[in-house]
Amino acid sequence: MKPFLYGLDHSSHDFSEASSLGKSIFTNAFPLALAQYLAVERKLPIPMIKATLDSADRLSTEHVITAWSEIIGTEPDRAHFEFEGIYKGYGNYTHTSANKGDAVVIERGTGEHPLWDDSGRGDHTPCVFCLFTG
Repeated sequence: MKPFLYGLDHSSHDFSEASSLGKSIFTNAFPLALAQYLAVERKLPIPMIKATLDSADRLSTEHVITAWSEIIGTEPDRAHFEFEGIYKGYGNYTHTSANKGDAVVIERGTGEHPLWDDSGRGDHTPCVFCLFTG
């Protein structure tokens, strides 16, 4: 059996290759693989830390138990994980090119970057998807 990381069959790295298991790639890939496993095999939601503004515009955070599909914006089996990819939606906020992200989720079959957060504003502001991996 070839080595692999669960749920990352569709990604920009071949995890059967030793070069894909280096520290900078693995530290981003492993939490995604774990979340994929918990969501698909165990049917568990994922604890998410959500930043919010209170009525006085003070920043605070809250823990929200959320379905993984809501976090990544697509069903886990439709996700493609682009490591060191550029989220094209951020191109609107720079005069050159957006910086690469550790992991960008793309919905397979559509090519859409599904990370959009309406947040009640109606403007489909891009949502920030962060992995804190140490």
